[in-house]
Amino acid sequence: MMFLNLYSSIIRCVAAMALASLLMSAKAVAQRDVFYAGKRLTIIIGLEAGGTVDTLARAFSVYLRKHIPGNPQVVVQNMPGAGGSTATNYLAERATPDSMTILYGPWDPLAQALGDQTLRARYQDFEYLGGTGDIRVNYARTDSVPGGLKAPRDIMKAENVILGALNRTDISGLLPHLVLDTLGIRHKMIIGYRGGNDVFLAMQRGEVQFHSTSISTFRGRNASFVHREKGLAFLIWCRSIPTVPLKGVRMFRRCQRSLTSIAISMGARRPALRGMRLIG
Repeated sequence: MMFLNLYSSIIRCVAAMALASLLMSAKAVAQRDVFYAGKRLTIIIGLEAGGTVDTLARAFSVYLRKHIPGNPQVVVQNMPGAGGSTATNYLAERATPDSMTILYGPWDPLAQALGDQTLRARYQDFEYLGGTGDIRVNYARTDSVPGGLKAPRDIMKAENVILGALNRTDISGLLPHLVLDTLGIRHKMIIGYRGGNDVFLAMQRGEVQFHSTSISTFRGRNASFVHREKGLAFLIWCRSIPTVPLKGVRMFRRCQRSLTSIAISMGARRPALRGMRLIG
């Protein structure tokens, strides 16, 4: 009889704990639903409109509204400048820490490590929601070397390659700079562009000879430039990515990845963070 009483007590205790857990879970779900219901969520993009980051963010925003509990209104706002640092600083210094502003832009930890004065924000002060990887394509104007650039090895003949970039630490400028530096090719980096579109236009005008962009942007925008024999692309891929040849592209077995981060201010409320991370 004593054993039966003890067993019954254990069963009642476990049942009570399970019920309390269910009530807490239901309360947490309700908090998420209530928190974003009827509100406006702003996505700040650190680069100009029309580029890879902007395209991904706008596609991402459609699903974000659908899957965040409470289905808030989602507004996308471009804030280019300083290779993405302007938007990063805005999130840290000016955006209200009410969980209603998300940064979708370049992740540039090297700028922080080197003490770049344009980046005042500290990455450790953000709550991170996710990120997207990137495979880079380096491409150059065919007239960047005497006699024309007909194969990747011809870049070694270049006397002084003009490289276009957002700033000195952003991955889109840093990676091609490292490539040219490793090969011992003399080059000059021009910085201050507001995004990849700006650099591409400068390349079409002949102001820039070498640039790095994402494979998705290359397919959608830059490939036609190569196909018109104005440029030659050097596709850089990772083993985890299927090697689908592109017309006019030479394949190099090198891996270059960049990352676009999705962050929210450190003051974000816990129900909001749970709601955001729930969609992952």
